[in-house]
Amino acid sequence: MKRIIEIIKEDYETIPFHNFRIILKKDLDIKLGGTCSDRTLYLRKNLDSLGIKTNLHSAKINGKNIHRLLKINREPYFLDVGLGWPLMQPISLTQNMNFNFFGLYFKTKIIKNQISVYKLNKGIYNLNYTSQIDDINSEIVEKQINDRFNNIEAYPFKDSIRFSKVVDNEFYFLKGNILGYSNNNKFQYKTINTKEEFISLFENIFKFNIDLAIEVAKKTNRYEFL
Repeated sequence: MKRIIEIIKEDYETIPFHNFRIILKKDLDIKLGGTCSDRTLYLRKNLDSLGIKTNLHSAKINGKNIHRLLKINREPYFLDVGLGWPLMQPISLTQNMNFNFFGLYFKTKIIKNQISVYKLNKGIYNLNYTSQIDDINSEIVEKQINDRFNNIEAYPFKDSIRFSKVVDNEFYFLKGNILGYSNNNKFQYKTINTKEEFISLFENIFKFNIDLAIEVAKKTNRYEFL
């Protein structure tokens, strides 16, 4: 399990979460990152190369079956690198959990064959997603992944940028033009108001293709200054 945790940490530091494929409606190199489907497939490939077998799994966000994650073979744990937020440890399927990373707090609740994952926001734990604990046929999940661009309307963030990554042991999450970031285990927010701030964020912190980032931003309604 220690090795799996190390791999998850490496994943968050190297492969960003973002919704650029959804906004552009075209495929991108998987090494550039992506949403839950892209990051889950990338992690599964890495784990498989090390002999760690996993099954594809699904969860519901706002009642819609649109979230993808992994279940470790013969071990009662989920691995979720695709939520956007830093769930940087295996999620137990046998006991409730409370954990935090970068000043962000999460908890899980298990009732019979269902697990729910919550994130603390302004003193209240809000539901992120629910999933059945029993195995799901990986072929069904793989088909859902392959068909994900056929129903763009199902995604809750199709019109606004989402981009997150761990950089130098701090976590950054851009939602629209609001940047959330950790600082000494405290999470805070700032607004990206200028072209210079946007370029600096992607070039100096995320170290991501700035032309691609600008192309995506111009298709949303928060970056008129670009």
